[in-house]
Amino acid sequence: MHPFVLGAAVTLLGLAFCRRLTRRPHCPWCATASAWPTSQHDPLHCRGYVQERRRDRLRDIAHGRPVPEPNPWGHAHLLDEERR
Repeated sequence: MHPFVLGAAVTLLGLAFCRRLTRRPHCPWCATASAWPTSQHDPLHCRGYVQERRRDRLRDIAHGRPVPEPNPWGHAHLLDEERR
């Protein structure tokens, strides 16, 4: 095998290995919604994820269940029912 081909193969293998080790954050909400194996952003910044958690929080408040305070999302991505 030519040394250049061997060097290129080792470089590509190293890049693939490095990419696997330095993956970006994974958003399970988007991965489920889009059927992609992964997404490239933090779920705390994802509109769909935040809105789903806000709905869960509002549901818990309505049913008298304990909710963590303070609200971790503040006014980020307000729901239609929250706009006044």
